[in-house]
Amino acid sequence: MVCKSQAVRHNVESLATYCRASGALLAPHMKTSMSPELVQLQLAAGAWGVTAATVSQARVARRFGVRNVLLANQLVDPAAIAGVVADLKQHVEHGFLCYVDSLEGAALLASELAGSDVVLDVLLEMGQPGGRTGSRTMADARLVAEAVAQHPQLHLVGVAGYEGSIGSDREGATLAAVRAQARSWRMLRSAGGGFGRTACVWQ
Repeated sequence: MVCKSQAVRHNVESLATYCRASGALLAPHMKTSMSPELVQLQLAAGAWGVTAATVSQARVARRFGVRNVLLANQLVDPAAIAGVVADLKQHVEHGFLCYVDSLEGAALLASELAGSDVVLDVLLEMGQPGGRTGSRTMADARLVAEAVAQHPQLHLVGVAGYEGSIGSDREGATLAAVRAQARSWRMLRSAGGGFGRTACVWQ
């Protein structure tokens, strides 16, 4: 594959400029390119960090020199959790975020973190009926938020969601559904229940 350097740099700068103007932190998803050169361009343009789909991708990001990683997924494998804990203990300057969307997921994280001095920042993932992940109802999401707040080694920092599964067109009904979903994320974030920094994350 051949990429035009001028076009790539234009795209990187355009998105970085948009995020700065919007007051948003940018964590570009690296799963498509897995390119250290592209990641470094994005970081140099002001990206907060990168997004990874798997723990192995997160480890690659660390080798690329990335300090902040958002794992846009649940962290449920004990070996993977141990690896994240080891990284954060060895590199206190590193930032790491992952999703939680169930009571079971929160309990597993808390159990695996027990005995360490690491406090893990998590985002409550809110899904939609028929979606692939996330708490399905506001009531369930609030229960998860309250459960996370009971675990001293979990720090709930915001709400996350993926609107792409709603639709890929720009028809009125699709846009209305996306707006409704975004409103539900903001409502959940504003409802309290143990949130620290009030962040909203869109994939």
